[in-house]
Amino acid sequence: MRSHDRREALASLTLAFLGGLLSLWMVLDRGWVPFDEGTIGQAAERVLLGQLPHLDFAEPYSGGLAYLHALAMRVFGITLLAPRYALFAAFALWLPSVWWLAKRSCGNTWAAGLPIIATWWSVSIYPAAMPTWYLLFLGTWIVVALERWRSSRRTRWLVLAGVLCGTAVTIKQTGLFLLAGTLLGMLFNEQEDTRQRWTSGDPRGRTDFVILLLLGTMGALVLTLLNGRLQSGELFHLVLPIGGLLALAAYRERQLTDDRVQRWRSLGAMTGVICLAAAVPIVLFVFPYLQHGALDALVEETVGQGIQRISNLSRSMSSVGTLVRASWLVYLVVLLEGISKRHRFLQVLAVLCGVVLLVLSFRSTGGYKRIWFFGTAILPLAVTAVAVAGSRAWRARRPFDPVLLTLASVTALHALNQFPYSAPNYYGYVAPLAFLTAGAVTAHFGALTRARTVLVLLAGFGLLLRVGSVHNVGAFPAWWDYSHRLAVPRGGLLVTGRDSARYTRVLELVARHRLGGAVRAGPELPEMYFLSGTLSPGRDGYSLFSGPVRDSLQLPALFDEASANVIVIKSRPMFVPPLRDDVHGWLARRYPHGEFGDSLEVRWRATR
Repeated sequence: MRSHDRREALASLTLAFLGGLLSLWMVLDRGWVPFDEGTIGQAAERVLLGQLPHLDFAEPYSGGLAYLHALAMRVFGITLLAPRYALFAAFALWLPSVWWLAKRSCGNTWAAGLPIIATWWSVSIYPAAMPTWYLLFLGTWIVVALERWRSSRRTRWLVLAGVLCGTAVTIKQTGLFLLAGTLLGMLFNEQEDTRQRWTSGDPRGRTDFVILLLLGTMGALVLTLLNGRLQSGELFHLVLPIGGLLALAAYRERQLTDDRVQRWRSLGAMTGVICLAAAVPIVLFVFPYLQHGALDALVEETVGQGIQRISNLSRSMSSVGTLVRASWLVYLVVLLEGISKRHRFLQVLAVLCGVVLLVLSFRSTGGYKRIWFFGTAILPLAVTAVAVAGSRAWRARRPFDPVLLTLASVTALHALNQFPYSAPNYYGYVAPLAFLTAGAVTAHFGALTRARTVLVLLAGFGLLLRVGSVHNVGAFPAWWDYSHRLAVPRGGLLVTGRDSARYTRVLELVARHRLGGAVRAGPELPEMYFLSGTLSPGRDGYSLFSGPVRDSLQLPALFDEASANVIVIKSRPMFVPPLRDDVHGWLARRYPHGEFGDSLEVRWRATR
């Protein structure tokens, strides 16, 4: 790079990096979902005690992240803040990858702002150390690694991409989506290499049915995953982008005429390196289970029970009709600038209309949802635009950026993390990749100079998301009063005044009446075990009991009265039914004293 260009790039990176870091640091300790924090904290603490996920305690995810959080607790102390510090470190390492991809497609100016906007639409919404954030970070770096491989053809970049894929799988089972997106991106790269070897004339020849079969299999797996729950929202946000890319890959595949053996040798070499590299972190993670003869337990809990948990969760995406009714006006304004070309007046008018829409989003639920649905629709529209552009370029026998196709592939497959429980905040897990894809395809069409309205809308609405909460995101505008410190030894987070008072009081009662014994809490109160410094009686941290309870007749075998002088009961759990009346009555007779506040009930035996 020339000296001037190098200074511009450095200034852009500095602004993006410091702006992103500051944006997250200011809200890093802000807000919580107690259930999530307790799950993360309990897993990390058990690892610190030498326990093995899936063998010694139940872990809903793959389990690898618990080791990182355990390390953070060893460094920063056993508090709810420690995993968030680990998340912040990973986030800091992620920001340069966002900047790099934005700079590559959109230039220094856009690259300075996109990482900050991506932060506002993602981690700032919910800065808990959830595993899917790490998948987002790894997925972005996978695309960077493949882009570097494309430029240099050095195998080490394929090795890095594979290691990142394997690491994602050890963090969460849905890391397999990143591996699938990576392999689809590699197919696009190989197809582009083959296209460059075409001779003159119409490229006709045999269809490679084997690769078409693989594409069909991937499509069938996606449809199977979504089976029975396909509504218009899932069709638009998930099936359309994935299906469009698979159709493009199949269409390009039909016209390739090179010798099949040569193609398989080339594709097999590239994907083989990635798969072998991905196996390294997976084998290292599995090795302790092999030593303990517990591989069956690992597979059963991560796969068998994982599928069962997914089948028990269900929250559909908003329908396409809802999306269109809410956001059509936004798209009209964006279209106005898009068709403006050199008409300066229309460009200014579009931006002013965008500012008006932004102001309305701060004032009303309708205005808020208008821009929220506009933002969530960016992913399927951007990926579909990539597929259409790729198809047009293929028909015209023009080169098409395979890195853009790789980015779209990783984005579309990673978006499956929104299924089957499609809470609005889950879009944050994929929004940065969606914005990068949209920016890259907009630059491909030469329309970045007519996308200022989009930038204003996303940036302004991102600020609104930052002052809200995970509890209102995607629903209505609100400033959430997270100004009360959870002032307990293992707390440290800023929560609402209601939560601060409630948990402080409950933990005071627990400390007063436990008399050195254990604490029993549930259902869905893992945070109570962590905050009180005790472990659950069973393998999971969600129950009062050591096993599943159907009625009170089972309690003598599943509940040790002598181990606990105090219990905490949650009356309104989110994902499981509340305690049956006969079970609650059985406990109340043995713990006759109690205090009820909001949804938490503390009961204890008489203090001697």
